[in-house]
Amino acid sequence: MNHPRLIVQYLDENGTMAVRHEGDGKPAAFSVQQNYPNPFNQSTILPIELEKRRPIKLEIHDLQGRLVCCLFDGTLAQGLHSFTWNGRNAQGRPASSGVYLFSLRSGSERLVRRMLLMR
Repeated sequence: MNHPRLIVQYLDENGTMAVRHEGDGKPAAFSVQQNYPNPFNQSTILPIELEKRRPIKLEIHDLQGRLVCCLFDGTLAQGLHSFTWNGRNAQGRPASSGVYLFSLRSGSERLVRRMLLMR
């Protein structure tokens, strides 16, 4: 029997955003740390951590929700992984200065963080 579950997104003391299913007591399936540097000019590093091997999609969106680029769409092993965004869109053109969102999605779970690009 399927029971609805509450999914909680939270920031821990290290500034890491994580997801957990309320009531199951299990650690987060994955977490997203703040990109660095932030704000950034040329490029920034996006660290993510996976509790187990799983398919993920890592995307950059503008504040209107439009896709700027997809950094990764595939399966990753358990552990810490770092991705670099060069501040360019999918066509290779420099993105404008402003706030962007990076989104890590796996199945029905999704985590989002903000970052600031300053040209």
